[in-house]
Amino acid sequence: MREAIKVIRKQMLLNTRLLELFEALREALRTDTSGRNVSRAVQQMEPLLSEFAKLEREQQKFLGERQKNNMWEFVQAQPSSVERDVALRLLQQLGDVQQRLRSESEESRLLLARSKEFVDFHMNVLSETQAGTTYGPQDAERERERGMRLFDQNV
Repeated sequence: MREAIKVIRKQMLLNTRLLELFEALREALRTDTSGRNVSRAVQQMEPLLSEFAKLEREQQKFLGERQKNNMWEFVQAQPSSVERDVALRLLQQLGDVQQRLRSESEESRLLLARSKEFVDFHMNVLSETQAGTTYGPQDAERERERGMRLFDQNV
């Protein structure tokens, strides 16, 4: 049971740290026009994600040895004890943190989508045409009528 608590605590620490980084990313997406803080937040996330992969392998090994599908199932199967209560409380807290992480991730995804729309809009205004996601014209016939391409000198 102590090994299970150890794994759950590692998950809790990693998830909490990732949540902090997602909050920083969200704030950078809202306020930073240069993108430097966004890059910094993403770079800080990368090593953490590799730690998640290691922890996932450790957890799968642990559960495989005990023939259980997930930690919740393992902890529920244990006899009532103080350690079991601690593990259940940690799993509940972990679930709460993971739910917050999902919502932060979704909000960041929406902010990125809006940023892309913002860039697309301004590129279309500059070129006086409706461009696709690759900044090429959506309608080749209109491109021929206009007589210039999106990134010509005289745009």
